Amino acid sequence: MTVGPASGRTPAHTRLAQWAVGLAFAAGVMIAFGFGGGGMLVSLAAFAVAVVAKAKKERWALLWLPLLLFPALVASSPLWV
Repeated sequence: MTVGPASGRTPAHTRLAQWAVGLAFAAGVMIAFGFGGGGMLVSLAAFAVAVVAKAKKERWALLWLPLLLFPALVASSPLWV
């Protein structure tokens, strides 16, 4: 009888997905401290990385953060003026 991997184990998240979530967090911090333009640029980068991660079939619940942050910032940018 051979022993295989535990059935309850989930695969580790890819570095791409981790970067996307980390960049989205950094963008949120930048915007909170008043660096709106820089935060918008970082959130765009996070969005692009998250789209690539989703295209590679990455399944991670936290990927909603970078996928929603950039569109939310674009939608709210007229309110910043």
